[in-house]
Amino acid sequence: MSRAEQKLIAEGYEIRNAKITKAVLRFLEHGTLVFEATIEGPGWMVGWDGSRILGQQFYDKKAYEMTFQGSAKGLEYIMRIMDVVGVCSFACLEGSYVRVAFKDSEATHIGNILKDNWFSYTEFFEDNANEDQEHEHGT
Repeated sequence: MSRAEQKLIAEGYEIRNAKITKAVLRFLEHGTLVFEATIEGPGWMVGWDGSRILGQQFYDKKAYEMTFQGSAKGLEYIMRIMDVVGVCSFACLEGSYVRVAFKDSEATHIGNILKDNWFSYTEFFEDNANEDQEHEHGT
C-alpha cells in the first residue's frame, strides 16, 4: 500500500478500484463548457463534473460574433486528471482503470491504478477559490 493510500485511509477514506466509463467535454445549452466523467466499480457509480472552471461561450452583440472565455485552471484540471490516470490523450480516459477514494459516500480523489499518484478535485477547487480571493484582495 502506498504512502498516499495509507494517509487517505488514516483520514477515513475508503479506496476502491474502478473504471472510467465516460469522459466528455461538451457545451451545455447556456454555453458553459463542461467536463463530465462517469466512474464505475462493482455495484456503484459516480459522476464527476468540473463545469465550474472550464469556460463559456456567448454572443457578443457589439462584435456580432461568438465570444469564448476559458480558464487556465480548467485546462490544468483536465491535465491533472490525464496525468493521474496515465494517459496522453483525452480520448484514452474512457476505459482506463483508476483508484477512487471515498469519504462519507463522496468520491473526492482519483488515483492511478498502479502508481502512487492521486488528484483531489475538492482540494483543487479549494486551492483555486483561495487563489481567487487572494487576487481580489491584492495579497
